[in-house]
Amino acid sequence: MADHTIAQLNLLQEGVSCAAATLSAIEGAELFRMLPEGAIAKDHHNHGCFLLSMLGEHLRRLQQQVDAMDAAASAVLAEG
Repeated sequence: MADHTIAQLNLLQEGVSCAAATLSAIEGAELFRMLPEGAIAKDHHNHGCFLLSMLGEHLRRLQQQVDAMDAAASAVLAEG
């Protein structure tokens, strides 16, 4: 059972890490740096920036939860 839990935590951590890396790459490439021409394009741009910000916040909360679960699983394993 403990191996199954650790495998799940590792998979969850991998997913969060990959999503965070993707977000970091988007931000690093400055894909949302230039404001486009036109009202509709600007609205889409602003909405995209808003969604990226929401994703970043969500990933930070998920990472905190994964860290807490990992610490709890480690404590259980240490008790043996």
